[in-house]
Amino acid sequence: MISRLGADQFFGDIELLRGGKAIANVRAGREPVEVLTLPRADFVRVMEESPITAEAVGKIVQKRLEEHRTADPRAGRKVHK
Repeated sequence: MISRLGADQFFGDIELLRGGKAIANVRAGREPVEVLTLPRADFVRVMEESPITAEAVGKIVQKRLEEHRTADPRAGRKVHK
């Protein structure tokens, strides 16, 4: 699935909340971009100190995970060992 992010949008939220392997690859287009980084500890602190922010980010993460599952038929399969 390909998504285009615009001004004031973000990525990496799923990995920061859940930990583990990244599910997104990010590339900059031809336009100049500005990227800000946030250490996981700071992200977690903001989520703990701001329930409103945590709820908003949680909804975005849930939506992105659902979109990812829909776009990738392998995402919903269980692996048998």
